[in-house]
Amino acid sequence: MKPFQNIGAYVLAGGKSSRMGQDKGLMLLLGKPLAGYVTDALKPCFEHIAIVTDNPAYGAFGYTVIPDEQKNLGPAGGIYTALRHSTFGHNLVVSCDMPFITPQLVQWLAEEAMQSDAEITLPKTEKGYEPLFAVYSQAVLPQLAQMLAGGMVKLQHIVSCFNHKTLPAPPAPALENLNTLQNFETAQQYLLQQMSITILAFGQTAEATGSPQFTLSEPVQDTNHLKSLLEQRFSALADMQYALALNTRLITQNTPITPPATVALLPPFSGG
Repeated sequence: MKPFQNIGAYVLAGGKSSRMGQDKGLMLLLGKPLAGYVTDALKPCFEHIAIVTDNPAYGAFGYTVIPDEQKNLGPAGGIYTALRHSTFGHNLVVSCDMPFITPQLVQWLAEEAMQSDAEITLPKTEKGYEPLFAVYSQAVLPQLAQMLAGGMVKLQHIVSCFNHKTLPAPPAPALENLNTLQNFETAQQYLLQQMSITILAFGQTAEATGSPQFTLSEPVQDTNHLKSLLEQRFSALADMQYALALNTRLITQNTPITPPATVALLPPFSGG
């Protein structure tokens, strides 16, 4: 994936969330700050990434931190600040609380924007526009400044006032924002499921593991690594001949494992 050289990327991290009770971009989701999921998705795609926030703690991410120039105007003020700072003709703006975006999704949005003369390019869901995962042309800045000066801060309304290109929304939960503690807990469970490997054991292997089915949540690189982990945990497996089936496919050589995955432990056939 080759980084875009003619688009800037800006993460909006407004600060303390009233519903979270703290700066949600710095909240740890499975050990990683929420905003870190966003910057990790942007990093392969852009040479320039900056974070719009008044919290200097975001400097730990290693990107330029830009204080919000429009206080108390919410995300609209953050977008204004990003465009004021930018030297690029187009700028991708994303909220810090969207941990499910991927580099592929970011690349798709940026490419769609560069192929259009629209002033704003963004997905649209059944709930409306997604202005916090969007590409803004620098051309919107003068009119946006006037809107903010006049008290217009609702992004749905702001988007509708510009020449905009809407894209079909990707499947959930790609564009989910984590606005509440319940959202946060749901996201954590979802990510755990995506990282997990389900083990199905049969016959002698079920006896050795003590269960016909269980889940591994620790990182696993390949089938050899998995066997090593299992035999450390269940010593009886080390003295047993068994085969592995990855997602119902019999494995005859070392094979990478990409979670979520299901691995079956297959003992020798009786009399075989």
